Amino acid sequence: SENYLDYIYYATHTRSGPWFLGIILGYFLYTIQGKKIGINSFINGFMWIFSISVLISVVFLQLGFFGAADTIHSGYHVSFLALHRNLWAVALCWIIFACQSLKTGGIIRWFLSHPQWQPVSRMGLSMYLLGTVYQLYMILNQRAPMYLNFWHVVSDL
Repeated sequence: SENYLDYIYYATHTRSGPWFLGIILGYFLYTIQGKKIGINSFINGFMWIFSISVLISVVFLQLGFFGAADTIHSGYHVSFLALHRNLWAVALCWIIFACQSLKTGGIIRWFLSHPQWQPVSRMGLSMYLLGTVYQLYMILNQRAPMYLNFWHVVSDL
């Protein structure tokens, strides 16, 4: 567990699967833009149930992954680490596809398509693009070494 952050959490390749799934979904949504997509209502309902159950399962299985590391078999850890990000991304891709192309989802579609999300998404993109520049500016302009304590963390929020 001491190497988890270095080898798994911070590593870029662990997030490549969900990134590729998002790119593929974005390209697919772009190519079918304005076209009518028809999917059987049984398959649509099954996929909604599957995606929501996957999201809930990943959340609860994560509690077992970090909670009782000594009592769980290592196969569980390997399976969870290999699959949880990709399964989460597949479930989110289905929700986005169903809400955008199939116009299903009810309250989830209403919530995700609300116009108040536009400023939040633009702010998130600007923080993504400028966050590293701001951090480098703050770190490189220090004249004395900074020691991390509670007040530094609170003042930077």
